[in-house]
This record gives sequence, C-alpha cells and structure tokens, in this order.
Amino acid sequence: MFSGMGRLIAGHFRQPKFFGGRVAEREKCPKGFTLVELLVVISVIGLLAVLGIPAIKTARDKAKQAACSSNLKQLGVALSAYLAENNGVFPGHHTRSGIMVWPHRLRPYLGNNHDIFWCPAEDRSAQWPVSYASPTPHSNPQLASYGYYQGETIFRPDTRFSYGYNDWGTGSGGMVTGLGASVDDPAIPLPRITTIVKPSQMYAIGDTTSDGSWDTAIDPYNDREAPKGRHGGGANMLFVDGHVENIKVENLRSQESQWASRWNRTGEP
Repeated sequence: MFSGMGRLIAGHFRQPKFFGGRVAEREKCPKGFTLVELLVVISVIGLLAVLGIPAIKTARDKAKQAACSSNLKQLGVALSAYLAENNGVFPGHHTRSGIMVWPHRLRPYLGNNHDIFWCPAEDRSAQWPVSYASPTPHSNPQLASYGYYQGETIFRPDTRFSYGYNDWGTGSGGMVTGLGASVDDPAIPLPRITTIVKPSQMYAIGDTTSDGSWDTAIDPYNDREAPKGRHGGGANMLFVDGHVENIKVENLRSQESQWASRWNRTGEP
C-alpha cells in the first residue's frame, strides 16, 4: 500500500512537466543576455555607427555638390538668355563706384529665385539678402539699368556671396581678358560672345571665396577672390558654353598654360 501511495505522490509532483503546466513553460523560456554578450552587441553597434558617419557625410557632400552644379547650370541658362536679349554683350561685374551688377542682370531669367545664387555647401550668411518688396524696376534709371528693383539695398563689395564672375581674367598690365569688369567704363567696353575663342574652355562663373570682400568676382591669383574648394577640394565652375565641371583649386590657380588660358577670351594664358 505504501509503495502505491509513493508512486501516486511522485506522479503528482511530475504531472506539471508532462501536462504543459507553468513549470514546464518556465523551463522552455530562453535565458537572458549575459553581460559579455551585451557588451559585444554594444561594441558592434558602436562600430557600425562609426563606419556609417563618414558614409553619411560623404553622401551629404555629394548632394550639396550636385545642387551647386545645378545652380550653376541654371545660371548658365540665364546668362545665355541675357546674351540673346542684349546683342551678345556680357552683363559685366560692377560699376566704377562699386555697385555690383551681374547677379541683378541675370536674376529675371531665373524667376528672381535668389537661392540659385547660393551654394548649399556655404553657410547661410552667404545667401543673397533680399531687400525689396516687389520686382518692379528701380525709380533711379541708372540703377534700373543695372537690374535693381525699387527699394532694394545697393549690393556692395562687402556683401557675402557664393559665386564669382570671371571679370578680369588673367591679363597682365591692367588688360581685361575675362568677361568684363566695369559696366560704365567707356575706355573698356564689355565684351561680346563673338570674342570668346573657346567657349567650351573658358570659365564664366564659379565657387568663390566667401569672405565678404568682392565675393561676386572670381580671380585665380587674388586671395580675396580666389576659387574655393567647397566640394572635395574642388570648385564647381560654369563654362561660357553652359556646362559645369568640378576642378581642383590647385589647377584653377595654376599659372601653367593649359589652366591659365581658361580664364581668358583669347584662349591663351
């Protein structure tokens, strides 16, 4: 009798395991992570983050370069339209009194979209400050001829900007071999498109040093107006024929014939 009772008692205590009770469920539950396993997981996540950050930055930089290139291509379209409506005469850069001109003369062909004149790889302080209520010609006929709108603040050399106009070129002895500097100097008239020997090999507009000193110009041998390598050490450059290239700054500033010639209408250094 006692042995039978023992078997019943033993069977009673084993019953949950065979009939799916809570004891069996707990035995089936997986164990949690150990401290070592957690540290390994954290280390792997950290490593992936470190590896991913440069890739994300590279992707962002490429996107900014592409946006800048798009801006310059649109400026090329605007320049072409301006030339078509002005007998092939280039807009020039400034007046002898220091009033900036070329951006104002091109913007109507861009729907007055000032963001196109700003490289996204440059900070916002280099963005064109809009200071007019509506795009109606300035009441001053001279300013109106320069593309200024009523109530607009005059754009001076100390205004920060992203893109520079190839005005002087690299001519020596004060010769203007670029696309025209002063718009009101009768001694040096603005050039025509027909004077450009190699349009596909001449710079028109490009990434310039945005330091608040003649930012609207670009000059390879003047530190204040030098090309700026915002995009992987290179500057995006619009050519007269409308195409855009990213060119290393050291090449843009080189005095070697193959590079220096790209700044001049003659196609020569």
